[in-house]
Amino acid sequence: CQQRREGDRYDWRLVNVEDVHLSGAAGPLEKPGNDRRTILTFAIVALLILAMAAVNFVNLATARASQRAREVALRKVLGAKRGQLIAQFLAESALVSAIAVLLALVMVEVSLPWLAALLDADLEADWFGPRGLIVPVVALWSVVAVAGGIYPAFYLSRYQPAEVLKANKSSAEPLGTGRMRMALVVVQFAVSIALIVCTIVVYQQTRFAQDNDLGFRREGLIQVSYANRAAIVPQIENLMRQVERIDGVEGVAGTNLRVAMAETITMSVQVPGKQEPEVIGFYSVSPEFFDTLGLRLVAGRTLSRQFANDDASVPLDPPESAAAAQRAMLERGANIVINQAAAQRFGFDEPQAALGRQVRVPMFGADSGLMPATIVGVVGDARFRSLRDPVEPQAFFDRRIYNNLAIRYSAADPERVRREVGEIWRRLAPEVPYEADYADRQLAAVYAADAARGQAFAGFSLLAVVIACLGLFGLSAFTAERRTKEIGVRKVFGARSRDIVGLLAWQFAKPVIVANIIAWPLAWYVMEGWLQGFDARIPLGPAPFLVAAVLALAIALGTVAGHALRVSRTNPIHALRYE
Repeated sequence: CQQRREGDRYDWRLVNVEDVHLSGAAGPLEKPGNDRRTILTFAIVALLILAMAAVNFVNLATARASQRAREVALRKVLGAKRGQLIAQFLAESALVSAIAVLLALVMVEVSLPWLAALLDADLEADWFGPRGLIVPVVALWSVVAVAGGIYPAFYLSRYQPAEVLKANKSSAEPLGTGRMRMALVVVQFAVSIALIVCTIVVYQQTRFAQDNDLGFRREGLIQVSYANRAAIVPQIENLMRQVERIDGVEGVAGTNLRVAMAETITMSVQVPGKQEPEVIGFYSVSPEFFDTLGLRLVAGRTLSRQFANDDASVPLDPPESAAAAQRAMLERGANIVINQAAAQRFGFDEPQAALGRQVRVPMFGADSGLMPATIVGVVGDARFRSLRDPVEPQAFFDRRIYNNLAIRYSAADPERVRREVGEIWRRLAPEVPYEADYADRQLAAVYAADAARGQAFAGFSLLAVVIACLGLFGLSAFTAERRTKEIGVRKVFGARSRDIVGLLAWQFAKPVIVANIIAWPLAWYVMEGWLQGFDARIPLGPAPFLVAAVLALAIALGTVAGHALRVSRTNPIHALRYE
């Protein structure tokens, strides 16, 4: 038999001990989340939200800066240098940022336990020491203070005192500043829309994983571990029969394959007509396994105790009897059931074509020779692991040694069933620990990381939208105030309140529309890459993008509607006397 090398099936690599928790080597691949990509994603999102806050500061500072034109002009007349004015405005930015940092540190201490519970991670904030956060926090504060204040500082300090004082202006605004502010609004809402799209897609994929047809009945199933312990193996049949008599139990099966199983049990199968053996999952199950889990029979039959070749068990001792039984089985062979994925891997176009065909497997090790295995049935594919993994080609045989028990119940009180199973277990094998859990709960744990990621994205999206709305609220108030006289003139010439509201609303709707054009390709690229990690996934259609666009537009219009409505109802006499 030709054997494939381990390197053909697995990816072996050395991992630094310090990086073990971020390399995927710390746990099963069915529970993603502890990897550099996830941490990098959240770091980028956090920086984008921080950038949005800085954009807000720049936007509002430049908007209000025009009201400080006379102040700047008088300071320059009294001898202030431009460098001194820049230093003053940067100091104001640093002071605001310092207050924000203090509030942020308080929020970190308050929210960190909740975040640690959400992500199922051991998180704690060490402020001082070799790994202390105080130095990065101070560095971040410095960067934000400079990044948020440098443009307003240079913008404010460039006013010419002669022009401002000669015109007796309390305000002045160079050309192009309004476009600059609108461009920053576009950036803010582009980030918000992209995060909203990501949140919707992550939520939809998580719901798809929870509701998708996995090929078996996930509800009403209890899985019991340690059924292969030496004290249990001789009594496994007796244990299963006693569990079957519990009120509310519909079926009991022994199996080496369980829901949310991390490891795989594989075997190299020599298929006639193929040069290389096919490596597929090979699992020992009792004949009741297929009905207990609700697998769909596609062709042929399942395993049964009525057929001698369906029994692939051999005595374990004495050694002479075990060796003789192995030689006898190598000569006569055994029957197996495969799933549709295995039938396709073997080269059968239709499930019916696989019935009666023989493959050869190293049942007792490569040194013992190959045993003929006759395919007597084909069952439908079932996903026992994460949707991230492709459907595993599987073969089932009955060796009468099982790692787990699968118990199907219909009782209204599943805890009673689990408790009574435990009583039987402890009576038959008191020295073996009893460990049982619900399959749907174990399956939910597989997607716990994705669900937590979705909740984190939702929190980030909400925070980004709030920050964008705060900036838009201040900017709309400033814009309405600056256009008071214009609005008064329009009302004198017959403009109605809804015309004024529509005018101001359209002014802020345009940057949101532009933000959608920017955000959609970015969000599509990120989510398409994330969904590629799933073998079964939702289609990335237009719905999340349209929902995000409508939601962002509604939020923007709702934010400015209050100011617009208030200004539109102002008496034009007061508006014309405004300046």
